[in-house]
Amino acid sequence: MRLLNLARSTGNGDARELREAAEQAGFEPGGEFGAWMAPLTEGRTGPHGPDGWAARLQTRLDLLSGTHAVGQERGAVVVLVQDGDADRVADAFGRQGLTCVAVGLVRTGDYAVRESLRDARAAAVVARGRAGLWEFAELWPMALALGAGERVEPLLGPVAEVARRHPHLAEAVRAFTDYGFTVSSAARSLTVHPNTLSYRRERWKELTGVEVRTVTGLVASRTAVELVARERQTGGSAISSESRNSAS
Repeated sequence: MRLLNLARSTGNGDARELREAAEQAGFEPGGEFGAWMAPLTEGRTGPHGPDGWAARLQTRLDLLSGTHAVGQERGAVVVLVQDGDADRVADAFGRQGLTCVAVGLVRTGDYAVRESLRDARAAAVVARGRAGLWEFAELWPMALALGAGERVEPLLGPVAEVARRHPHLAEAVRAFTDYGFTVSSAARSLTVHPNTLSYRRERWKELTGVEVRTVTGLVASRTAVELVARERQTGGSAISSESRNSAS
């Protein structure tokens, strides 16, 4: 898809090309755009895979209100949406077995497609392939912090070290924030007693000096937890050794 190829570019001198490509793809160039992204599972690595999944996804989306176009990038399926029904788009992904879906902000302007696609990529980094609907509108603090790299290491290093050494505490923090700061729901998701969840949350505060129920504490805690989880997934280090030493 030409529009998607142009959207991958980082330049800002091709607004006319983006408008022309949007029109060729059946979109209204001056309208709103949203990008949706989901990692492809094994056996679905091409637009014409064994099950014809891409064609079926496009066919299903064509039945919905709005305009939709399916494409691929970096081992993921991408759907560009204009004037669509978010719930129905999410359902279409799920019916194709694509259960981890990252969603960019709905944006307007000459570079709307590019910016929404960038949002979706950032949300996908937070998602790390886990099932769910991962919206940049809700995840932007973590997404931006994860993309800040070394600039946030002094802030996140000590907290990440606690997550690294005490994975059960990190798991409790994640559950507590995922379930709306409700101890009973978070405990149920981990199959532990609510008192155990509360103890782990307090222990996290003791070790990190961070209160997860504050805005800054939430961002620092959850971002550090995600950084460490990403470390384990990739085998690399998300926090420098210098930052690690400062936590010892």
